[in-house]
Amino acid sequence: MGGDAGGDVERDTEGDADLDAPNTMRLSPPRGVPVSAVPLQCPPAGPTGTPAAGPRRVDAPLCRRTRMPPRASAMVAAGARRLTRTMNRDDRNRDDTAVRPSRGAGVLLGAATVAMGLGAGAFYTFACAVMPGLARGPDRTYIEVMQHMNEAIENPVFFASFLGAPLLTAAAAWRLRRTGTPCRWALAALAVYAVAFVLTVAVNIPLNDRLADAGDPARISDPAAVRADFEDAWVAWNAVRALLSTLALGFLVRALVLFGGRRAAGRTSGAGAQSAYLDPSPGTGSSARR
Repeated sequence: MGGDAGGDVERDTEGDADLDAPNTMRLSPPRGVPVSAVPLQCPPAGPTGTPAAGPRRVDAPLCRRTRMPPRASAMVAAGARRLTRTMNRDDRNRDDTAVRPSRGAGVLLGAATVAMGLGAGAFYTFACAVMPGLARGPDRTYIEVMQHMNEAIENPVFFASFLGAPLLTAAAAWRLRRTGTPCRWALAALAVYAVAFVLTVAVNIPLNDRLADAGDPARISDPAAVRADFEDAWVAWNAVRALLSTLALGFLVRALVLFGGRRAAGRTSGAGAQSAYLDPSPGTGSSARR
């Protein structure tokens, strides 16, 4: 039987004129090379389990030699698993990079938080210390001190926080627009502070202007009435804007915490993916090296 198989191979080698035709396979080894040293592939099986009809006939003993050795099969499987894990990690890293906020967004968010804290602190100081202290003085002293403070507070330092807080918060929210939760907290802070800003422009500033129009406190005929028209409304609405500014500050702090957590998670996942690639776990690449 072995001689017949060899004869079949020789006949295929000598009498084949269609080796260059498409969908054909050369089954004969080069001269001087034994047939057993050449790995061959069997034709695909048909519906009934028998070899499907193909352009060439392959003997069964040669088909048995096409099986991949167990060691080589394990090496191929380990390499495929390692490649699949590497591609999955690359996809996750690209997704994290697309969602992870940039450092510029963090700078804007931090600056907005500082500006919001300064503004909320100014309103808080007036609510819990300045106005209660002025309430203990006489009417003319109250009017005079408030007039001086309203003039002195119009300076670049105060405007940097009062106007900078909403501008920086809006810029930070824009830079965080693709981050989901941090952006929503920044937008919530912007909306809350917008209410405090409107209250300041619509209520507190007109009251300050009216108090300034009253003139010199020494020449006011009825300082008690001027004080009464100013004090209660100004103190009440200042407490409201102090509360709103503090709430906006809390929202920005929350956004800042989430921002830092996402950046830290992104760095950790990136470092973990790299270390896992460079130092594969046992069983993935060890079989390929053995």
